[in-house]
Parts: sequence; structure tokens; C-alpha cells
Amino acid sequence: MTSKIIKLRETESSSKENNGNYKITLDNPVLLKEGDRVAIKSVFLDTVTASGDFIELDEDVNIELDVVKWFINDSKDQKFPAPNAGITMKRLVPADPAPSGTSIGAIGDARLYVACNRVETTAQTEELLEIFFDCKPKHSTRMVGGLDLQFEYDKVGGGKGYYGFRVVREKGTDYIHAYGKKHATSIFMEGRSFTLTNTEQELSDHHIDISTITFAYSGSPPTNGTSIASMDTKTFSMIVEKGVYSPTQLGELITDEMTKIDKSGAIGNDLQNDAFPVNNPFLGTVCQLSAQAGAKTSFFCDQEGTQLIRFLADTGATNMKNTDQDRFIGASQVALEYDNSHKKMSFSIMHTPMYVNETTNQNDGVAGIVYDNNRLIDSYSGCSFTRMSPTNFWNLLGFDGNLVSPVQAETIADVGGIMGANIVSLEFGDALGVQRTGGFESLDTPVQKNANFRQPNPSGDIATNATVPIFGTRIFSDNFSNEGYYLIELDCGLRQQLTGSNGDGGFNSTKVHSIVSTYFNEGSFTSDQGSGSIGYIHKGQPQLLSDINVRVLNSNGQVPSTTELGTHNSVFVEVVSAE
Repeated sequence: MTSKIIKLRETESSSKENNGNYKITLDNPVLLKEGDRVAIKSVFLDTVTASGDFIELDEDVNIELDVVKWFINDSKDQKFPAPNAGITMKRLVPADPAPSGTSIGAIGDARLYVACNRVETTAQTEELLEIFFDCKPKHSTRMVGGLDLQFEYDKVGGGKGYYGFRVVREKGTDYIHAYGKKHATSIFMEGRSFTLTNTEQELSDHHIDISTITFAYSGSPPTNGTSIASMDTKTFSMIVEKGVYSPTQLGELITDEMTKIDKSGAIGNDLQNDAFPVNNPFLGTVCQLSAQAGAKTSFFCDQEGTQLIRFLADTGATNMKNTDQDRFIGASQVALEYDNSHKKMSFSIMHTPMYVNETTNQNDGVAGIVYDNNRLIDSYSGCSFTRMSPTNFWNLLGFDGNLVSPVQAETIADVGGIMGANIVSLEFGDALGVQRTGGFESLDTPVQKNANFRQPNPSGDIATNATVPIFGTRIFSDNFSNEGYYLIELDCGLRQQLTGSNGDGGFNSTKVHSIVSTYFNEGSFTSDQGSGSIGYIHKGQPQLLSDINVRVLNSNGQVPSTTELGTHNSVFVEVVSAE
């Protein structure tokens, strides 16, 4: 009687679907004969990250964030300061006919405006109207969805545009239409270039059928030469080297890079010669955006797509550039941190706060929020993301559904010639705590911190460093969510029988060859020395073992997510000859 050990090591696989799902092609195939016994001898599973304490990267990752800047249109900077107080700094389209009192041209509208450029459509421009998708299998009683569908397309004016929306988690029986479900939108793009960027495995994990995702375009695209608003995005990128990181360590590493003042190039302090004090995707200035836009007019669009603002940056006899009145736009403070209380990663701040309570002629103001004409302003300016790449890296940190996805809105007439043409505006969501950060407005905010605390505070400044962060959804240090065991499935023609209640979430199999308890954990690896192996004795004609597909499964019969299972998995199979 002799025995052979077959090593099934994931890092030596001939092909791989994802972590814990791979194929091994043996250099020396093994012939099974009558009476030969096959059993899993040892299993070593890479559960280093399963406890939630670590993030494991098996290769260098180039991470990218497409960033768009915004500001809150409060009462400041509606006009130039003296001696040019009669000249409008923020020009409105549509215009405020008689700025006075509480009108927008006098005190602003306290709404969020995002940086845009003016671009023109071409003869190849198309308009996407609807996105269709369905679950798999059709009318399934399982829960389906619970993910963001992500797409990219060729932007009008050049570059790539990105769009996404949430597919809510619900039963497949709620997909009642023949086409499944549809998502209505309105996006201008060059050609019919709208493309899904999710992987087939991502969709399969959430029971969405990739073959059902189709698009409906308008039969009447915009006229060639139509001026439209396009978000002015800047890209942050860095290489994160392979390794095992704590959440705190990874957050600090990325924050250090995000906050470099010259991340995007040289800096200076000479406005007349377009040398600006900061050159970073997260923070710039009004004149800097205008200089970068060139012929693509720089302006700002509100969230509803009903109002445009163009700063008097560098046109006209008196402007921001020649009077040295530039203004910051974006986030002066940016931080990706591990929140130990919530056990989550968060962008704790990604805005420029309102600064309050400064001493006259001193540089000692503190962060806060401001009552501005009876309106609470939670921040001066900030940033949001339109793309987070690669998706699997940011999902590993728990960020999903945090992108601003603009769509085309109404045409705004350029009365007064401020924009140079009528503009098709943008509409977008930019919710506090989801796509942007800001100062925290609490029950205590209107309470005065003096002897007049009984009286509501109708105006003034409130010092606070509390913010509304953008939290990731992944809970670290509490992420080991299986039911105490893993199943090891070997697909090589050797049949076993695992049976139980099927129902909506049951799982039966003819390929499971071992049950691995997660109780025995050594050095952050889950190991089993064959105690859970289900032996197999071969009967019948000889059978050649050459290609073996290995899958590690949780109690629901699904391959665990990358937050539970790494890439360094190994299974050792013993073949004992009967001869």
C-alpha cells in the first residue's frame, strides 16, 4: 500500500475566478484504481483579513480618485470688496434682475454649486435614456441586488465619464416585468459608448444577470454644437505597495499623499502669471480653474440644474485676477481615517470649514458653522468623488455608493451673454455624509454658550470641529460572518453527497470533500489536519486525475468575499493505493 500527496496551492493555479476559487492542472496526473482511497489530508485557508484587523494586498495597486470641487453660495463674494464694491464677482445665469434684500444676487441662495466646464456636442453625440437589468434566475425567490452598477462612457469634450446607481436588495419575485427593471437617466456622450465596468462575478454574487443589461438611446440626439455643462474633475492617483496593512496605517498612507500641496505639479504665488499657491486635485482656486479650462469656460452649476454662476475671474476691465482677489475652491482638509469607535474607515473631512471666532488681525480662527442671513452654512467649499478606482480596492475599505453621478438637466438661456451660449445644465445628488462632508449641525448648535443660553441664537458663528464624515460600510474587527465552518469543494469527477434543506437559501452539493472548522486558527490562517475530511473509495473503471477545480465555500455555498478570504489558500489531498 502506497500513498501520494497532491498539492493544490492557489498561487500555483492554472486559472482562477477569485480568491478561493481556482483550478490546478497536475504536472503528473494520478490514476485512480479500484479500491484506492482519496481524502483531504490538510487545509490551510488565508483568513488573515477575516478578523477584520488587516487589509491584505497581494500586488501593488494604482488607486485613483476623480475629484470635483464645489462651494456653498452664501452671502460672501457676491460683490468685489472696496474699492470695487459696485462690481459683481459672482455673475448669475439666469440673472437676478434686481439684487436686494434677500434675493440671490444680494445674499446668495445657500445652495451647493459644482465646478463645470462648457463643452460642445458633435455629430456623434448620443443621449442615453434608460438602463435595463434583470435578476438570475428569473423570478427567483432569493434576495437579489444590493450593489452599485457602475458604467463608463466617452465624455463630450474628451475624457472618460462615469455613472452609477444602486440596485436595491429585494426578492427576485419583485422583478415583475418581462425586461426586469429599468433605470431612467439622461446622459450625453460621444457615440454609443456606455459600458458596464462591474465584473460578471460581482453581478453573479448579487444574482444580477449580466446578459440582461441593455441600454436605450434617444432617437433624437442633441443638435451638433449644443453647449452643455461637463463636470470639471481632477484625478488623484498613487501606488499602494503590496503588503498587509492595518486600517489606520493604510488611511495615514493615503492621507499623506492626498494632502501634498504640490501633488499635481509646481506651485507659486504670482496670480498675474498663473502661478498658484496650491496644485492638488482636492484644492484649487477660482482663477486656477479658469486658467486650466481655457476655451472651455469655467463656471459652477447648482444641484438642481436650475442656476449657473460664473465668477468674474479673468475677463473685463476689473476682474479677480487683476485685482488680486482670487478665491480657494475645494477642500483644504482631507483625511481618510480609521474610526475606532465605529470600526469603519471614513473620509472624516473633505472640505474647507467656515472659520470663526478669530481675533481681529490675527490668524487664530477655528472651524465652525455660521448663521448667514438666518441660514446655517456647514462649510465653505469642498470635494466629492465621481470615480473611485479600482472598485475592488475601495470596496475592500467599505466604500460603495459614494459617487456623484451627473445627468443632463434643463437648457438655461444665456441672457446677457455671460456664458457665451445657452447651456444644458447638470443635475446631481451630493448628499452630506454620503458624497460630501461638512460641519455637524446638532441640537446644541442654536444654543448660545453664554448667559443668554435660554434664548435661541438667530445669527452669528458657532465654533465646532465636529464633522459629518463619509463612512465606509465594512465593519473591521468584526467581519468573520460565517457559521463556524467552511466547505472544501473538489471538482474532479469524484462524487460525494451533501444534502439538507434547500428552500430559499439552502445549499446541496455532490462535490464537497471536507468540512473545515474555523475554530482552529493558527497565525491568522484557518487550518484543518483532516478531521473534517470526507473520504472517498474509488470503484469501477480507472479514472485519471489531472485537472482539479477547488472552491472554498461558506455555509450558503458561496465563495467568501475578499474581506474574508485571501489568496494564499492550499489544500493537500492524499491518495492511498489499495495495491
